[in-house]
Amino acid sequence: INKKLYKNLISEQQFKHFSAEADHWAVICHENTHSLGPQSKSLGKYSSILEEYKADMGMYAFLDEFVAEGYFTDFDAKQIMVTGLFRCFMKGKPTLEQAHKTRALMICYRMIEEGAITFDKDSKLHFNFDKIKKLTKTMLAEVVRLQIDGDVKKAKAYIDRWFVWSNEIEIIAEVIRGYNKTLNGYVEEKFADLLISDGYENELLKELKNEAI
Repeated sequence: INKKLYKNLISEQQFKHFSAEADHWAVICHENTHSLGPQSKSLGKYSSILEEYKADMGMYAFLDEFVAEGYFTDFDAKQIMVTGLFRCFMKGKPTLEQAHKTRALMICYRMIEEGAITFDKDSKLHFNFDKIKKLTKTMLAEVVRLQIDGDVKKAKAYIDRWFVWSNEIEIIAEVIRGYNKTLNGYVEEKFADLLISDGYENELLKELKNEAI
């Protein structure tokens, strides 16, 4: 995790809410939401996008309930919102074939458009926790309705409405690109260097042959 990147983009007041552990909690909540509600397969290429979108919406929309039941503290919930939403921002606009990244862009754009994420006086991201929780409940209801209806045209129109690479998102992306030049991930060079080294392929084949004996 590049803390310098996050510190340059998250408001000073809210940087304390960024947490690698909260990212783990967010993933658990996201995966659990997949088991809730419809999982329509009749929406073609839009099915996966909306299912991933739904899983994220449930992750945020149920935070108050998780806090009430004692699974998280209020501070934990704020960490999940800041960490999870910030990690939706990316370096470049994805294609519709990239379901996870498509849903991430839709979420970023919607949050900014509706004022749940704003820029503070230092041009850093500020997260409005009350708006995020209210908005995600609306977004969850919308996506579940689309899955129940199974109308491809409605699904397409919804995705097109929020799948927007705005000027604000480009500003954030430009900062991210300054820390990471790769388009869709991080490059681990050590293994790549090993793969192209002289004799590695022969050594690998020898090991596989010995294991087969």
